[in-house]
Amino acid sequence: MEYRQSRINGCQSVFEIKEYKFLLIPVAAIIYALSIVTAESYFIQIPVELPIMALYVHVPLQIIVPLLLLIAYFVKKRNLKS
Repeated sequence: MEYRQSRINGCQSVFEIKEYKFLLIPVAAIIYALSIVTAESYFIQIPVELPIMALYVHVPLQIIVPLLLLIAYFVKKRNLKS
């Protein structure tokens, strides 16, 4: 639980949201929607959906979203210095 909360707290500080609780519902909705779309059954998911998951879920959540947060952090930091 501590690990997941730290990601939400990171998004909270980047987007300057006072309460992290406002992020819980959108994040939970995204996770729920992805679970319905991708996991019809375990036996179907492994050979068929695993390559799709790797490309369309893991890459965005492990590479693209952190890069966007990093860019937002540096832009915000640069604007504060100016």
